[in-house]
Amino acid sequence: MKICAFPGCERKAVSRGHCDKHYRRILKRGSASDYGSRIILEGSAIEKFHLKYKIDQKTGCWIWTGSTRPNAKGVLYPRHTDDKGKSVSAHRFSHQHYKGDVKGKFVCHKCDTPLCVNPDHLVAENHAWNMEDMRKKGRSYKGSGENANRSVLTDEQARNIKESVLPQSKLAAMYGVSQKTISRIKRGETYVHA
Repeated sequence: MKICAFPGCERKAVSRGHCDKHYRRILKRGSASDYGSRIILEGSAIEKFHLKYKIDQKTGCWIWTGSTRPNAKGVLYPRHTDDKGKSVSAHRFSHQHYKGDVKGKFVCHKCDTPLCVNPDHLVAENHAWNMEDMRKKGRSYKGSGENANRSVLTDEQARNIKESVLPQSKLAAMYGVSQKTISRIKRGETYVHA
């Protein structure tokens, strides 16, 4: 059995003298020794932390360049490994290191940049504060009818939809919205006062 040509690797060679792992690395990066973004860093968690962001000169944000993970909405959030080897949110790590304990609190971005880890742009608050901040900045779905900040239809259009006998699919095409939106208006879930 041939062994992988990469120094220290004892896996079976499967292609051009390399194991599958190292051969794929050669195909992807041009070299079996190119680890890409998975650079092995030495030092404490805080030393490693300071190697994983770039400072945006305009905003002062420390934009995370290390690993990320999407939240439930698909927004990427920074991840970091603490001194115990545990994967944690990098912005929580930053706030905790520079400003103190965040237990039981949300670490929120005052700058509204999810990849920012600048402790001056972070605040530890409760869920209610975070939701109010979101509402003040016009990023929530709260409100009713045409006053909802992301509403597409006017209250008059919603009234016409409620009163119409046309099929929902036709109404959706006429108003440029989804059939689900039409259905929710008809059931009185949205545009309640229309």
